[in-house]
Amino acid sequence: MPATRSSGSPTRSIVTSLIHWADRIGNGALMKQHLMDLYFAEGGDLTDRAVLVKAAAECGLDADEVRKLLASDETSRTSKRKRIPPRRPASTACPASSSAD
Repeated sequence: MPATRSSGSPTRSIVTSLIHWADRIGNGALMKQHLMDLYFAEGGDLTDRAVLVKAAAECGLDADEVRKLLASDETSRTSKRKRIPPRRPASTACPASSSAD
């Protein structure tokens, strides 16, 4: 059974921004799947910025840069420009889901 999650739902623009930023380094689909696994399979709280920053780092984005962008008003503007510097090569994948089938 998934962990208890927050009563709030993830902000769509923030999640979309993370996917766009990861797509910039070739990991957009991986970020999307990782966020879905976190939310649906693991009960992760996608309203928690720390959870989002950790997920972004696990998908190759620079955690400090993501943290700064999420804390600012840049989120909606940067998702449109798809701007964030990569931390690792695009071949880096997110960790496999630990949920059992």
